[in-house]
Amino acid sequence: MKTGILTFHRAINAGAVLQAFAMQETLKRLGYDASIVDYAPSYIDKAYKPIRSLDVRHPRGAMYELSSSLLRFARLKKYRKFWKEYFNLSAIECLAKCEYAILGSDQIWNSSISGGNLDPIFFNQDKRFNAINSIAYAASTMSVKRLTSNDLSALASWLPKISAIGVREKSLGDFLNERFGKKITEVIDPTLLAPKDIYNTFLGKKVIDEDYLLFYEVWHNDEVEQTARRIAKNKGLKFIGLSGSDIRMPRRDILQVFSPDEFVNLVANASHIVTSSFHGTAFSLIFEKQFNVVCEEPHQAVRMQELLAKIGCSDKFSYRLEPVADRIIDYVEINEILDKERIHSLKFLSDNLK
Repeated sequence: MKTGILTFHRAINAGAVLQAFAMQETLKRLGYDASIVDYAPSYIDKAYKPIRSLDVRHPRGAMYELSSSLLRFARLKKYRKFWKEYFNLSAIECLAKCEYAILGSDQIWNSSISGGNLDPIFFNQDKRFNAINSIAYAASTMSVKRLTSNDLSALASWLPKISAIGVREKSLGDFLNERFGKKITEVIDPTLLAPKDIYNTFLGKKVIDEDYLLFYEVWHNDEVEQTARRIAKNKGLKFIGLSGSDIRMPRRDILQVFSPDEFVNLVANASHIVTSSFHGTAFSLIFEKQFNVVCEEPHQAVRMQELLAKIGCSDKFSYRLEPVADRIIDYVEINEILDKERIHSLKFLSDNLK
């Protein structure tokens, strides 16, 4: 059956791209004719466009923007290569021919990403849909506390248009159930749902051939970085950083240009992970790494805190500059929990893809 996936696959963000890839591969393994619908909204293009403001009246700022633009072009080149090699893309018009649309995963219901308002296409509200069944899978928002009045109005109108609703965070599911009386199923992120072997193609030659701590962030924070450097020093490991941000004072040991497959390779081969990212946490679990999650602000932390609580690792979370837990993680029980979550989430998909 032809199935289209609608998500933020065009974001220049390793986690966003890899969750789309994981959903595509999972559906293919289940026997569906799956493709990623090449929906590229203007708000995503704007967020990641290489050239932004360049004011020559301020030479220092102009030089920084010029160097940042070169970094963004280099990132875009790597991501375009990944999209071409690993995505089965279809034009948005294919929605009219799809029997099912998967809405998600990722923060598709976060209006701060989608230009201040929720995007109707992620609620089966688009004229290009043609009587298809729509299934929200692992849909997420940053925090239910940050939902606006416009968000709540849109949710009230649009949630009934979705055939089945699966969300990534328990807090979001509880809120939607209590507020709107909708049946909500909590499911795991596609990166954790997919068979681990889909990432094997990214695990060839090591990107870095020595023992290292990998620090991964989407948005840069100096204090979180300091915590990661302290952990690396205490463990006697080389510090390697990956940042999706344009760091004003670049460091030689923080890579700002990397592809999604290079991200996977670096996580898989690291001796320890420190991350402020949900997908940094997810891939630490996939490859059974020792890790710490260190965040800047509470509203950014909900997604990671809920995932860690689910697997009994809440002690592995801390805020910037706080003491961090050095407990050795035993993956026997964690893998049992994740296996149960996979079975539960796959059942949600199979029950609704009929």
